[in-house]
Amino acid sequence: MCITEEEKKMNAFCIISIARKLGCSIFLLPEDITEVNQKMILTLTASIMLLVLESTCRIESIKFFRWRGWKPV
Repeated sequence: MCITEEEKKMNAFCIISIARKLGCSIFLLPEDITEVNQKMILTLTASIMLLVLESTCRIESIKFFRWRGWKPV
């Protein structure tokens, strides 16, 4: 299965679009993904990891507040 340059670019647009919809800060272009710019891909990965960490911490703090009988704002 051979992927054309156009398909690679469309996949890169899709990745960036989904990350934006999730709430990630995006600093790279589709060309950075298709050309495998390692540092820019690392920033995308770090942004996704931060989003996951923040949501996990938010869930854990809500569980803690409910356990203590407090109502988080």
